[in-house]
Amino acid sequence: MEWKKIHSMRLIPSSPTSLLLTTSLVIVSGIACFTIVGTLSALSGNPESQDLPTAIITSGNHSITAELATTYDEHRIGLMHRKELPENHGMLFIYPDADIRCFWMKNTYIPLTVAFLDDSGTILSTVDMIPHTRTPHCSDAPARYGLEMNQGWFYDQNIRVGDTLSLPQYRRP
Repeated sequence: MEWKKIHSMRLIPSSPTSLLLTTSLVIVSGIACFTIVGTLSALSGNPESQDLPTAIITSGNHSITAELATTYDEHRIGLMHRKELPENHGMLFIYPDADIRCFWMKNTYIPLTVAFLDDSGTILSTVDMIPHTRTPHCSDAPARYGLEMNQGWFYDQNIRVGDTLSLPQYRRP
């Protein structure tokens, strides 16, 4: 393929056939890069594919299988982008200390209730949250844990503020 110099530094193919071939290569290369980047992004950054450890939390005769979110990124992603949450499943947000905690529902499709818990697992407050909102839902008192469940789960199980849940003994690595 022969190239012509245009202006000071730009090169273009000298024939229409060469121009078509060059344009096709650029388009195919762009599509290939886009596909590779999209695939890698889906494999590494898909919030639904968080591989979090789980633990069983109990209250009386009720059992919850909870994913354990312990890092900033795990807290930030939470249950975002998920279309469903199985019955009696949730996510336990574990913090290093008790503080006022706030949750929101950006990019979250599932209506959830969050229970804010103290160090001993006692429920301090519960808040129903509406999907796809950025409204902050904060604890009434310093909380060490937040437990997100399908909306209404605590009410349906007759678990109320003041009840204590058995929490896993978890130490950050």
